Amino acid sequence: MSDTDLQNMLRQAEEEFKYLEEQCLKNKDDDYEIKLHAIAMITLYNFALNLKLSGSQLIELLYILDENSRLHQNLIAPYLMLLDDMELVCKQYGHTYLMFLSEKAQDKSDEEIMEVLFKK
Repeated sequence: MSDTDLQNMLRQAEEEFKYLEEQCLKNKDDDYEIKLHAIAMITLYNFALNLKLSGSQLIELLYILDENSRLHQNLIAPYLMLLDDMELVCKQYGHTYLMFLSEKAQDKSDEEIMEVLFKK
């Protein structure tokens, strides 16, 4: 997959996330930040799944996320404030993506998958 394809995918994922973020903001509650993080993960993972990305390709994609993007701000930035280790953060998302794929293969809904991912 070319860098252009990845950039286009990221742009589409950003637009999708922005829309979902606006919807989440309309129904803001105490769990807003957690829901927003979950929505960012599901959005990114679904786009990666549609492009048939492997775990290592997803990790590569996370490295090229623009630091000003909403996906980066909701997925990567909070962990970098704690860990300051981009490689570790990206590898953890790669591992979680494989769990996501396993749950998707069992025909689970995004909501069911998030329960599994956040339970661990």
